[in-house]
Amino acid sequence: MKSSDIDQDLFTDSYCKVCSAQLISESQRVAHYESRKHASKVRLYYMLHPRDGGCPAKRLRAENGSDADMVDKNKCCTLCNMSFTSAVVADSHYQGKIHAKRLKLLLGEKPPLKTTAAPLSSLKAPRVDTAPVVASPYQRRDSDRYCGLCAAWFNNPLMAQQHYEGKKHKKNAARVALLEQLGTSLDLGELRGLRRTYRCTTCSVSLNSIEQYHAHLQGSKHQTNLKNK
Repeated sequence: MKSSDIDQDLFTDSYCKVCSAQLISESQRVAHYESRKHASKVRLYYMLHPRDGGCPAKRLRAENGSDADMVDKNKCCTLCNMSFTSAVVADSHYQGKIHAKRLKLLLGEKPPLKTTAAPLSSLKAPRVDTAPVVASPYQRRDSDRYCGLCAAWFNNPLMAQQHYEGKKHKKNAARVALLEQLGTSLDLGELRGLRRTYRCTTCSVSLNSIEQYHAHLQGSKHQTNLKNK
């Protein structure tokens, strides 16, 4: 009996004798014959039942000698000692990692060396270019470390820059500017910093914020007292 007759007896459209699988539909038949489980069982079957002591595809010979290699390739991979039931399964194997790895070993190619990650200590931190600190009222010579206006300390120039560009510092700086504009009606102690109370000596009243103080100066009572003074 020819090898092709044996294959036809093992693998029919309705039954796979090697896997003892009943195949009802066309899609089920294609899926089964192209599965890895089927290929593994076929390989095991031919190892247990060799036709010529080796790979079964060695006995397959086409009538045209030029087609012999192609038939061999689609039926069996002699390098990996694997048998295939279809050209699709064969092509999947030849494009896989196992075949590629064995082919490289056969050609004498060395596997690529694994690259090790550099230790964290050898990696330099990216350089951060910090903009010069913007001058602000009541800043000291060491303004990159301390803000006298807000009584805030800094660990580095970047932190200082973020503070001087922040809302809190800008708000306090605006209040100081307003205090300087109204300096004629405030005593020297109030001009040295931001206080919780602001006293109007003309009217002998104290205000809780600079905004209240400014509103008081614009009021009619203060204007009247100022004229009568």
